[in-house]
Order: sequence, then C-alpha cells, then structure tokens
Amino acid sequence: PPPPLISATGRRENTKAQYLSWKTAVETDCWETTPQEQAANPACADRVTQLGDDWPEFQEKVRAWYNVSETACREAGKPVVFVSMEEYLAPKWQTYKQEVERMRAKVKLP
Repeated sequence: PPPPLISATGRRENTKAQYLSWKTAVETDCWETTPQEQAANPACADRVTQLGDDWPEFQEKVRAWYNVSETACREAGKPVVFVSMEEYLAPKWQTYKQEVERMRAKVKLP
C-alpha cells in the first residue's frame, strides 16, 4: 500500500525573523519575491529591522494559525511532521543577506 499522506508544517523557529520578513513585505509591497527578484530590484531588498507595536498581535496570530492548521490535519487523520523553515532552508542558503549578495553578483548589480 502507498505510504500515508502527511502534513508538514513549515513553522518558523525564529518568529522575530518571520515578523520582520512579513513587515518588510507590507512596507515595500514586495510579496512572494525570491532572492533573485530581490537582487534585481534593490527596493525589494530593503529590510525592516525593528519590531513594531504590532509584534505581540503578530505572535498571537501566528500561534493561532498553526494551532488551527495542525488541529485540522490531525482531525482529517493526517499525521503532522514538524520541519522548521530554518531546517528546510539551511541546505539551500546560509543567510538571507548572503543569498541576496550572491544573486546580485550573478546579475551584476551593486
């Protein structure tokens, strides 16, 4: 028989980094961009570096979203496998800044 379907959650271990990434997208309007796209558009590489007043609300919304998502998977009879985004991305690139610099060099941007 085929293996059972599972649900993998890409929960961020570093919710501060998740918040800063989300806040950057909100403020720069650079949603769903890859490091390649960010390298080609320096405006998208501008980063928010400080937590805002909405940080506590963001933490609560993230916690609630994962609780609802993981509960729904379990109720549907699907096991949940926990793989953090950091674990998933680690083999692909070391840091956001290093990846953007690598992509900029590739497309020869400052």
